[in-house]
Amino acid sequence: MGRQSRLLSCHFCRVRKLRCNREFPCSNCTSRGVACSAVNRPVAKKPSQGTTNSELLDRLEKVEALLAARIDDRDQPATASASATASEPSSPLAPVVLTPASHCQENLPPKLQNLIKDMAFIDRSCFSMRMHDWAPEDTLIVRTCPIHLVMQRSSSSCQNHFSSASEWMKSTKYIWVPNRPEAEVLVHTYLATMRHINNIAHGPSLTKMVAEIYDNLERGSTQVPVGSIIFLLAIFATVTQLWTTEDDETGLFSDFREANAQAALWIKLSFDAIEGCRRKADVSLECVQGLIILSVSLLNLEGFSSRACSTLYRATAISRELGLHRLDHAQNSSNHPEAPVWTGVQAEVGRRVWWHLTATDWVLACCSGPQRGTYSVNPLHMAVTKPLNLNDDDLTEERAVALPYDTPTSMSYSLQRLRFAEEIRGLVDRAPLIGLAPYAIGYEHIMDADAAIERFLQTTPPFFLLRADSHDRPLPRDIDTSQSIQLQRYTLTLFVYGQRCRLHLPYFVRGSVDPEYSHSRQVALRSARIIIDAENKVRRENCKLGLSRFKMGAATYSYFMAVTILILDLCQLSDENEKAAKLQELEGPWSILEEAQTLSRLITGGVEMLKQVMQKHGIWFSTAGVSPYSMPASGSPNDLTPGRTFGTNIEQSMGPRPSIPHCSGLQCKNMISGTDINGVDWDNLLWVLEAPFL
Repeated sequence: MGRQSRLLSCHFCRVRKLRCNREFPCSNCTSRGVACSAVNRPVAKKPSQGTTNSELLDRLEKVEALLAARIDDRDQPATASASATASEPSSPLAPVVLTPASHCQENLPPKLQNLIKDMAFIDRSCFSMRMHDWAPEDTLIVRTCPIHLVMQRSSSSCQNHFSSASEWMKSTKYIWVPNRPEAEVLVHTYLATMRHINNIAHGPSLTKMVAEIYDNLERGSTQVPVGSIIFLLAIFATVTQLWTTEDDETGLFSDFREANAQAALWIKLSFDAIEGCRRKADVSLECVQGLIILSVSLLNLEGFSSRACSTLYRATAISRELGLHRLDHAQNSSNHPEAPVWTGVQAEVGRRVWWHLTATDWVLACCSGPQRGTYSVNPLHMAVTKPLNLNDDDLTEERAVALPYDTPTSMSYSLQRLRFAEEIRGLVDRAPLIGLAPYAIGYEHIMDADAAIERFLQTTPPFFLLRADSHDRPLPRDIDTSQSIQLQRYTLTLFVYGQRCRLHLPYFVRGSVDPEYSHSRQVALRSARIIIDAENKVRRENCKLGLSRFKMGAATYSYFMAVTILILDLCQLSDENEKAAKLQELEGPWSILEEAQTLSRLITGGVEMLKQVMQKHGIWFSTAGVSPYSMPASGSPNDLTPGRTFGTNIEQSMGPRPSIPHCSGLQCKNMISGTDINGVDWDNLLWVLEAPFL
């Protein structure tokens, strides 16, 4: 017999929360004179007789299959991206894939879709302000003249007196540029040398831009796009600043002094054009390229000056305004109003520009100055694929396919510089606000940084780095490609090993008496030898870069660091025979350092201080006073043949160091003291330690 269902309380008792006797009418309702109504129990719905367990299982299997298919579709793009990323030695961060809002609007009525578009337009209009008519506007008039008359014509070309406010609002500035053949020589010189180191331009596109500028000027037009003129003036500034006696054969200038004197003029004219661009809020990719080239010239001339850094920061700000930081974002489609409309060559140049600025920003984080230990470009706040490993001639408007990672191209150095910058960024993240300042971090962090540099070297293509214990890989037969790789290999070698010398310098002397720091001593000596060998190799091969390499901060600073390491090692020797042998080997590098000093003032103070150190220790070079352009005679001890390198001689003579001679007195405070190494005032001895090295 089934269990009878229990009666429920009446409705009145349930509402008033009274105890009901469950007799209808109940006693509570009867005493109060209210109607007593029973609460109906919900009737359970009987299952359909036609539904069986097998049908339920079939429906569950269909739901599971549908969910599995959707999960696979969502994971497939991430898996493909991960596999493509793993195939490269260093890949960009994959942006988060978001579902565009347009997919959610497809099912809406057309009227609502139009309303949503109108709201988006209003939102963009509120936050996209434009220049007003009352803003000052400079008119730039470009004219041509012979290059030796540019300084004379430019001295009185600016309108400085205004009779009314309207004239002040529309001032006119004249910019004189060289004649077409002279400008083509300067642009060709830039493409033949600096383009391989700062490859932010497309050679054929740059040549075409110059031709269009002079075609318009020859037709009588005086108006040139401000971005194009900034780009051109920055190239003139860089080329004339790097001009040496080896370039005098072009006949463009009477001598290198005239060319170097013009560099300041081109820099001034560049800033005049930049100011006009800023007032009109006229931004373009060519403007960013010009700012980058101009900042490189300022870094080579002034070091980390406020003007150089602000120029670089302005280039980054304009790049963001152009949308370069989101060039390859998933929402950058043709119907997206804020997406750059660049494709083909222009898009690839935009990637080169953005990643050059990004790498420079990360490298600056380990340099001296207020920006040390910080960077402004967050890798999570950009969506730009890395530039392709392609020569400019192979880059077309069609879809380009990158060459293998270990194939040398004109982009090889830029890609390796970016990889090195990524290692620096990782180190800065572990020690923010400190970076790689060797005097502000512990030795454990020094070893971590050295391990990061070693990882970078181990994954660098074999044709790139010059190693003291290996033979060079044969260069391509094409002479232009060979010259390009020579320049890139030289620059990258000095760039990386110069930082390694700087990193271990504070512990270099301690390594001779304390085994705990012996690794720093060995690494610093080995890095210094590689730098010396790289310089001598460039001299033997008569590379196109010529003497202008010592006008670049990276080469000058790194070579100074290498010679400093070797001289400090020489100062610790007590055996006179060994000291004389190493002194003879150092005569060649010291002569080259004096040559570099005449070409760059960035190391002048450091070289003079090294001379004081050598004088205290009785070290004299017989090459003192020799012309900086003279080369060692063949067969002399300074002649470095492939079978006999400077690094090999130093390596063979290495061994346990004797006690370091002690120096007392106030003047010896800057010297190396064998009895009190902790008391050495390294900041005063090597005050140029944190000079520019970009």
